[in-house]
Amino acid sequence: MKILSILPLLLSAITTFSVSADYYKSNVIEHKVIKGHLTTGVNNYCGKKLFKFPDAYASLNDLSFQFVGQYDPDPQAQDAILLSEENCNDDTILASTTDPINVAWLQSFLDMPDADSRLKNVKLMDKPTYVDLVGNHGYIDRTRPTHSNPVPYFDGPQDDITLGEWSKARGNYQFICYDDGSAKTVARFRKLFPNSMYSMLGVWDKEGSLVVQPFGGLPNVMITDKHGRARYEKRVNGCPLRPSDDNSELLYLIISYHPNASITGASSFITTALSTVINKDGSTYQSTQPPGIVIHDQMMFPINKLEKIED
Repeated sequence: MKILSILPLLLSAITTFSVSADYYKSNVIEHKVIKGHLTTGVNNYCGKKLFKFPDAYASLNDLSFQFVGQYDPDPQAQDAILLSEENCNDDTILASTTDPINVAWLQSFLDMPDADSRLKNVKLMDKPTYVDLVGNHGYIDRTRPTHSNPVPYFDGPQDDITLGEWSKARGNYQFICYDDGSAKTVARFRKLFPNSMYSMLGVWDKEGSLVVQPFGGLPNVMITDKHGRARYEKRVNGCPLRPSDDNSELLYLIISYHPNASITGASSFITTALSTVINKDGSTYQSTQPPGIVIHDQMMFPINKLEKIED
């Protein structure tokens, strides 16, 4: 009797599921899965440009610069060594850098001073982060304490990050657009860095201008699990695969690695402001912290209008 009594409930659940699945399936107007492309900066991998921008952005066809470089062990080094075919090796240790092209672009676009050289050529696992309520930056231990006292520490990677480890990352982004004007977007990643923070940014073409904004609203961050896996899901208005009502188009999406485990909210350029950095010896100095210093693009998803540059 008990088995018979639950049969109607099971049938009802199965029927409801079938109706729901058929409903969404019948209202899908476009479905696409886009593979992620590894980057070591903006539209760049080891010094090589990945995609050509639309003709309307002819002046930006050189928009390709690096956000990570090769660590230079020379004590007098003022910056990391830019990546190229010569040092694009699995054992290359990665460090912060401000590619001269990036510096020139930021200065012309934002009138932004370059970062202090003391923040350059810093291994990715030795970055300063926010340490107090007034926005000062300092260094936090990456060694798990042996006691339970409330001491801050990073729970992510503790060893030097190599280009080989960086380039193991894989990701796919699925877009399902419905005829009600909404879309479900789901990105799945593996082999990112474990217990680490990443953000998702979109780059739009809006009336001949590039607009960079968090994709899908705030928060636009994800934290990987201990295996380096992560999922980013957003329901958005409009189909990202098509022009929006105001004729803006999503060109590409970026996932950026934040080794300092900090995020800048709605503005990807808030680090243009000077902030105080507290050295390990207690001395201080002020610097901007642009992309390449505290944020590092690791993967991009071309959505519209980008043409792959063949090898």
